[in-house]
Amino acid sequence: MAGDTAAVRRLAAVHDRSRQRRAAGVFEALPERLISAAGRHGMVDLSPLITP
Repeated sequence: MAGDTAAVRRLAAVHDRSRQRRAAGVFEALPERLISAAGRHGMVDLSPLITP
């Protein structure tokens, strides 16, 4: 039983961190950063996204 309680606490802590990151906008910025990094390494073609 004590192990179950510790597992629940860890899960709650992970959930709290995820909620805080979501509130801070981390998950919205992450895809943009990944695409940008891939473009710098030539892994994707970003030319359609570049506006003159």
